[in-house]
Amino acid sequence: LLKNADTNTAAMARNAAVHGNCSGGVCPTPSTGPQVVEITPMSLKEEGNNFVRVKDYENAKLKYIEALAMFDLDDMKIYNKDDLNLKNAIESNLAFCCLNLDEFEDCVKQTNDLFEENKKLQNFDEFKKSNLYKKSLGRRGRAYLKLGQLDFAFNDLSRVKSMLSIDVRGVSVRSESDRGEER
Repeated sequence: LLKNADTNTAAMARNAAVHGNCSGGVCPTPSTGPQVVEITPMSLKEEGNNFVRVKDYENAKLKYIEALAMFDLDDMKIYNKDDLNLKNAIESNLAFCCLNLDEFEDCVKQTNDLFEENKKLQNFDEFKKSNLYKKSLGRRGRAYLKLGQLDFAFNDLSRVKSMLSIDVRGVSVRSESDRGEER
């Protein structure tokens, strides 16, 4: 499922040992010397999440991209459910970073890719019931809104609203050009 995980981990560990830092999987400890820490998509996702907590979306995005690169796209049909859920979460988090970096086209593309992969790999109706689907749909809707694609934005955000069963009456959706001097 994961491509070159052992090779990538070993190479990064050697690099870190040479340069004397903890990044790349090697962290020196006072009593035992350097220890190799396995780099996995989950550990990279957690690093990305830590960057998101401090609103460093650029570095978070890089961690998520690195994590996704560890999945072997040739083995897409043999993902187990936990791996697929992890990959979905990373892709959704990457879309979140794109949204916060004003990379709206990339946010839409990332979300569309996430939905298409899940249509191929699992029961899409099951995926559509997940919180991750709702979050991703909302992110794509907000990106469409920023791109001025109001019909698409309305469609996505209305679907999220109906899934969440919240009352958003009185909330208006206007493009920036409609606001005029308002800011």
